[in-house]
Amino acid sequence: MIDQEASPTVAFKTIGCRTNQEEMVSLSATLAQQGYRCIENADKADLIVVNTCSVTLPTELKARRLLHALADAAPQARILVTGCLAQQKPDELMKLKNVTWVVGNGDKEKIDSILRRDERGVFHTSLQQRAGLPLSVSRSIARPEVPSLRRTRYPLKIQEGCDFRCSYCIVPLLRGPSRSAPFDSIVSACRRAVEAGYKE
Repeated sequence: MIDQEASPTVAFKTIGCRTNQEEMVSLSATLAQQGYRCIENADKADLIVVNTCSVTLPTELKARRLLHALADAAPQARILVTGCLAQQKPDELMKLKNVTWVVGNGDKEKIDSILRRDERGVFHTSLQQRAGLPLSVSRSIARPEVPSLRRTRYPLKIQEGCDFRCSYCIVPLLRGPSRSAPFDSIVSACRRAVEAGYKE
C-alpha cells in the first residue's frame, strides 16, 4: 500500500481501441485503491501510464510522438509504457526519454505489483501460452467521480485476442489467442459497476 501522505499522482493516456480504454479504467481503479491520486493533467503527474496501439504504422508514430511530448511537458514524471506497441517493440521504447518501465500485454495485469516493488525495466512475456486460459476480470471498479474517469458508461472487457491468422492483421501476435471471461465474473463486475454509480 502506498503511503497516503506521499499520495503520488498518476495520469493515464490511451491510444487505440476500446479494449485499451477499458484496461486503463481498470488499472486506474486498482492504483487508486493503493493510494495513487488519479489526475487529468499529465504535466503535473508523478507517474504517467501510456497504453499504446500498434495496429497500423500511423498509430505507432502517434504513440511515439505522445511519449516524446509527455517527456518534454512533464520532465519530473516517470513514464510506464504498456499495450500493443510495448508488446511488439519493448526494447526500442525503453530507450526513450523518461520511460522507466515497458510492460507488454502479457504482463499488464502485474503493473500494480511492478510499481509497488519499483522494479524498473522491460516486462515482456509471450502471449501464446495463454491459450485455453480464461480472461480475468478486474476486481477493482473505478469510481465515476474520479475526474479522469467521469462518465456514465463503464467499459468491461469480456473477450481478448484472436485465433485466426489473417495475413494483414497483427492482433494475434500482440493480444494472444482468443480468450473470454467467465460469465459469472462478468455479471459480478457489472453489478459492482452499477453499485458504484455507473448508468450503463
